[in-house]
Amino acid sequence: MASYNGAKCLICEKEFSESDDIVVCPQCGTPYHRECYFEKGECINNALHESGGTWKREEAVNSEESADSRHEHNKICGECGAINKAHSLICERCGNSLLNDQSKTEAGQEGGFRRNDFPFGSMEGMGINPEDKYCGMNPDEKFEGTPLSDVSEFVGKNRFYYLPLFKRMKDTGKKISLNFICLFFPQFYFANRKMWLFAAFTTAVSFMLSLPTLMYYMVEMNMAGGILQNLNTESVAFQAVSNLTYYLNIAYTISMFLFSNWLYYRHVLKKVKHIKSENADNSAEAIRKCGGTSTAGIVITLLVQGVMTLLLMFIFNVY
Repeated sequence: MASYNGAKCLICEKEFSESDDIVVCPQCGTPYHRECYFEKGECINNALHESGGTWKREEAVNSEESADSRHEHNKICGECGAINKAHSLICERCGNSLLNDQSKTEAGQEGGFRRNDFPFGSMEGMGINPEDKYCGMNPDEKFEGTPLSDVSEFVGKNRFYYLPLFKRMKDTGKKISLNFICLFFPQFYFANRKMWLFAAFTTAVSFMLSLPTLMYYMVEMNMAGGILQNLNTESVAFQAVSNLTYYLNIAYTISMFLFSNWLYYRHVLKKVKHIKSENADNSAEAIRKCGGTSTAGIVITLLVQGVMTLLLMFIFNVY
């Protein structure tokens, strides 16, 4: 069905809207409100009837073309139809990812990805501007009182991943997202993101939950002495403890796999608020310094794990 939005009824001279009941003249195609047409009883576009022409909405067509030209570089959400900024990664209305929609649209327009968007092939066609620190979003948008600009400064590296993810969490309230690094090395992820308490806690929990399994293999391979020599690994009590810690370790790893991004989101907001309260005059520099990543944190965590392993070998007289 044709759309007559923006055109006017010749009888009442009011613009049509989507909810209007519209009829058209069967001879020239001029549209009217149904009530107006039946009230008048005939089409009043006499000039068009005399010339034998067909009604055209020139003004409306021009208006639509102008709108199209204004939005030709914007992204239209395939889920809700909202128009988003050119460099947005998720829809500002519904949170739907715009990457797949944009790639499909531009592939049809140019037979491939958009050019000159990003210097790396894997990012082409995503509409990402590497110089835009806010991923096309409003830097003043509040995340529980914290501006997106401050969140971006704290995140530093990988802001193109985290900012859209954080916005989705804020808009939808969803806490679950997949972090494959945390599926294998959650302690290193937290250390790299300067989440020191989480890194220390995860290192300790992972070590303690793995201890019964390590003890079992030490005894079975005759690698330990001392208190382990009298340990009965076949006893019901030891088997129960070993199975319990094994499944607890799996459960903890899966929980980190699903919720570590949300924990980082909460960490960012908490730290930024604390930094701004302590450094009111130069908070931007303090935010950048306290945020970002830390390779040294990964190295320190690795060294701590090594020291814990050596200490365990000393206690159990491993040889």
